[in-house]
Amino acid sequence: MSLVKDKRKEQYTYYSLNLEEELFESILEDIVNNVGEYPTLRLDIEKSNAAARYIELKEAN
Repeated sequence: MSLVKDKRKEQYTYYSLNLEEELFESILEDIVNNVGEYPTLRLDIEKSNAAARYIELKEAN
């Protein structure tokens, strides 16, 4: 049982979350539903949203 799945293709490795296990899906759902309790995660989401807005603005020009 592993939380992260990896797939190797040539020199690259692609990682994804293992949502096939109910336990992991439940844990991730709890984190998402309570993101306010995780300051680091909340900051990462804010940075990700800012990056997405920057890309949208850059593509619009």
